[in-house]
Amino acid sequence: MVPGRTTGVSPARNRKETVLDAIAQINGLTAVSSKQNIWVARPGLAPDEADLTMAVNWNGLTQKGETATNYQLRPATACT
Repeated sequence: MVPGRTTGVSPARNRKETVLDAIAQINGLTAVSSKQNIWVARPGLAPDEADLTMAVNWNGLTQKGETATNYQLRPATACT
């Protein structure tokens, strides 16, 4: 993933898809992808709810088995 670009993966297919699922759909990160700047952005559920931007701990997910930032994706979620 390149900072500022979305994966192009639509998480709406399966409500149980996670960050790792979305990255797997695009055959992983490229050699120039930033592993320190991966974010999940999602709109608020209600009109008065603030949008969320959540950092993904790539090293924690892939090297340490930490799942706290393997967020479940939902429709209108973007991974950048």
